Amino acid sequence: MNAEALCYGCHSAVGGTKARTEQVMTEAKYGLLNERKNDLRLAKQYRATKGKGEIARHYRDELSVMQERRECGESGHIEFDEWL
Repeated sequence: MNAEALCYGCHSAVGGTKARTEQVMTEAKYGLLNERKNDLRLAKQYRATKGKGEIARHYRDELSVMQERRECGESGHIEFDEWL
């Protein structure tokens, strides 16, 4: 939810500022991220899996879908499902 894939030029133009966060993220999503950030049980679980856990699996699957769409000729920004 708090990641945005941008090329170097776009990243330089929009920056990683609090104002940018407020543009792309709702208050509810921001609150949810803070809750997850402060959940120590989740943190320990994800550190223990070293990239092999549920979150990593979800984003690997999303990447595969995005790569397939690119191979079919889709260009520009592609939305993906967030892991919640």
